[in-house]
Amino acid sequence: KSIPSQIPIFKANFDIKKENEIFKGKNITAFAGIAYPEKFFISLKEQGAKIVKKITYPDHYIYNENDLLSLAESANMTKSILVTTRKDYVRIPKSYRPLINTLDGEIVFENEKNLINILTNVIENYLINY
Repeated sequence: KSIPSQIPIFKANFDIKKENEIFKGKNITAFAGIAYPEKFFISLKEQGAKIVKKITYPDHYIYNENDLLSLAESANMTKSILVTTRKDYVRIPKSYRPLINTLDGEIVFENEKNLINILTNVIENYLINY
């Protein structure tokens, strides 16, 4: 409501392609250190995953060895696989990454053509005036 009406607003969703639904029917220990982890958990559920445990960390959390050992123990106890976001995956120590699965998808804009047109105009105007 505080954005001026002449500024366009583009809505987008995180989309998981049907052929990427690799967690369907699987027991998952889901963990995330993002601003709105519930969106991640909902995406897993919509894919058909059985979340047996949800673990949240602060946004931009840097995972350490103790975190990963605790997560691995939790997954082992619940006979589940560890799944996190791509954003979290890059903050996991490399030696532990083989234990972690990620939910992959893409951001899909509702009106991508208009967004591309606006961005193209901005870039062209910048280049002309540069």
